[in-house]
Amino acid sequence: MRSIVACLALLNLIVNAQYSPSNYNGTTPDLESIMKGRCSQYKVFNRDPELQVKVDCNELWNTFTKAFINKDPCKVNFTGAYKKTFELIDNKHFYTNKTMFWTGTRDVVHDFTHVNDDYRTLEETFAGYFANDLNWCGCDNCAGGIDYDFCNETCNKLIPFHGYTSEYWAEASRIFALKAKGVVSVLINGTQKGNNTAYYIGNNFGHVELPTLGEQAKKGIVTMLNVYVINDIDEKPKESCGEKTIKRLVEDAHRYGIEKVHCYDEPLMVKSVLCAKYPDARECQPVNASKVESWKEATIALIAVSCVLFIAVILLLVLYNRRRMDSSTYKRDIDT
Repeated sequence: MRSIVACLALLNLIVNAQYSPSNYNGTTPDLESIMKGRCSQYKVFNRDPELQVKVDCNELWNTFTKAFINKDPCKVNFTGAYKKTFELIDNKHFYTNKTMFWTGTRDVVHDFTHVNDDYRTLEETFAGYFANDLNWCGCDNCAGGIDYDFCNETCNKLIPFHGYTSEYWAEASRIFALKAKGVVSVLINGTQKGNNTAYYIGNNFGHVELPTLGEQAKKGIVTMLNVYVINDIDEKPKESCGEKTIKRLVEDAHRYGIEKVHCYDEPLMVKSVLCAKYPDARECQPVNASKVESWKEATIALIAVSCVLFIAVILLLVLYNRRRMDSSTYKRDIDT
């Protein structure tokens, strides 16, 4: 019997290994255990004074679920629903010269901050770590008031930034921007797919974070914004600094109150992380190998031709001198 149970457990692990928590249609299974576990883990292992949070994990779970439990996600405006949750986890600290915002660069930005302690993203704060990649929604006619079968994503977007999960992330983004101090940065994608653009006013960065940073700049708390544009490996850039929506980003930043804005294409500090991950990529080679070989061949050919010409010139000079000498001898013989 134990063998059967073990096999079933292993099969379940294999089947579900391909899924991230956010792949489920409904609330993430075992959400309570996951969130309480993350809460405890963060408190124990995070030693950064600016990030440490003192909170009772049971109280946090109860406060968090009150925002959506027993509520029909299609009939409720969730504006302010998570206010008490964020009050519980607020540690009153600013993040000086360290905040890194992002849009369209989810994987690379976290690879970068993982090896560079000079920057931190929202997902490294308690609020971000606590809910990252998780899904949840309530219901007014199901057991326990939490719907583990289906969360209507359309309803989540009925009121932009104020749905059952979008309200949480909008508020987390706003608070993250409020805690930014000094120089702030954003990493954007210059090779967005389809109709997506490097900068979009309709996402959390464009709609929530950038305007909030502008408010902080007017107060003298935020002093400068660095815009870093990175391109996907082996993709042709669609947007660069000073062009299209990136130009608008800079203009919006000025309009919101951020006077100093600098833009950098393909910053080496980020590209080096990409190249460590994809060392064989074309743009990660110092010089294309074929070009190196062509350069070597051309150099050898040039040296060879130069040597031949030099020898030819020497021979011509020798022949010329001999003819002069022969002419002089012949003339003397005639005169004699």
